[in-house]
Amino acid sequence: MANPLPKMPLLVVIYPYKFNEFLYTLLELDCYPPYCEVVVWDISQLVNLKFSNAVTSERSQRSNVVQVSRWRNFFRQVSELRHRSKVTRLYIFNHVVNSNLLELFSSLTLSFLLRKNDPTFIQIEAAGILRYYPLTTSAGTQRNLEPGWLAKLRSFTATLTTFTELIVRLQYSLFRALAQMLPDANTFRLVAGQQYLAPALRRHPHAAKLVFGHSEDYSRYLIHTKHPFPHAARTAKLAVLLESNGPMFAGDTIQMGSAQFDTFAMWYPSLTKFIDQLELATMARVEIAGHYKSAHPSTPDYYGKRHVRYGETQELVRNSEFVIVRTSTATSFAVLYRKPIIFIYSNQTKNNPQEMLDCWGMASFLGTKPVNIDQPPWNFAELLQVNETRYAAYEKACLTSAGSTRPNSQIILEDIMKIPVSPRHYTHAP
Repeated sequence: MANPLPKMPLLVVIYPYKFNEFLYTLLELDCYPPYCEVVVWDISQLVNLKFSNAVTSERSQRSNVVQVSRWRNFFRQVSELRHRSKVTRLYIFNHVVNSNLLELFSSLTLSFLLRKNDPTFIQIEAAGILRYYPLTTSAGTQRNLEPGWLAKLRSFTATLTTFTELIVRLQYSLFRALAQMLPDANTFRLVAGQQYLAPALRRHPHAAKLVFGHSEDYSRYLIHTKHPFPHAARTAKLAVLLESNGPMFAGDTIQMGSAQFDTFAMWYPSLTKFIDQLELATMARVEIAGHYKSAHPSTPDYYGKRHVRYGETQELVRNSEFVIVRTSTATSFAVLYRKPIIFIYSNQTKNNPQEMLDCWGMASFLGTKPVNIDQPPWNFAELLQVNETRYAAYEKACLTSAGSTRPNSQIILEDIMKIPVSPRHYTHAP
């Protein structure tokens, strides 16, 4: 009997956290068809149950997003992949970072059971945010955070907020170290930014082949240079607040076991008053780019009836006069569109060493200083500046390693899957 005809390649995304529509777009999964079939395994209920249940945003309801909530289902899905590999080529994005025993078990199981089926494992190291800050002035003290064991130890201990966080960090370090001691199952590793490229180059020579790409936000930026947003008529100057995790909705503090210092009762009144003053000084209307793990109503009272918009962050930043942010990977959009950035914190935030380190580190890297919303400056004009040199340095540090303008999905299709992409493919990109 003749062998069945080969089918189009199958791309399987293994995701360890609650998977929603924002993530589907962020990973450019709409861009792979018609060249490649896409399936997502949401294994958050297996490996990060508490964090998964705490996140408020809804899961993606797409038919190709599968919630794998039992180990029996996990093994059945792997068995189906082994069967599919007889008639198609398998490509696997394993986003599991091996930060706990269950994550490490899932990764090892996947690579072991598929070892004879010749899948292509693709790891993406393109977070789009600084891994370290060469110089920061948190609380007026210069701190050198260049890579090195002493700097890492100092950073590890200086930002702890709870005993639980200590245990989580130790657990993370242990299982990451165990995973690195095992043979590298990845075939390719897409890397973006000098701060991510440098450690990748130091790895074993037989490790995964490096592919130069972009951060996820930078890649989306490239897609929309090929397919620009429509320009709506503007009746007023616009500014945007890039919302971070909390304090109203559960964020990464639950996963990390760290303390939440900012409270609903203090943060939102202070923030709203600050935005009132900022709008008056700049004559710009501020809108909120909602965090993808939150679920705000469209015009909540605690944001002063300002619009909260989801899925429009890039467009809002592009159309804005300036951007307000605590810490967010979406800061990269402000860098790419060369928008002034106002970094903010509060009197309560000052008790959070990690958030203060990140806030001051990001601000100083980009040539500015953060603002305490409880003690706002009298003159906002000096904050509304763009340091072109520092913005360009940020791009090189953590946003791109590629010299081309191809988005990540095109790089993966052409350079890894060896599938030529039509020049018109991104004309109607999502």
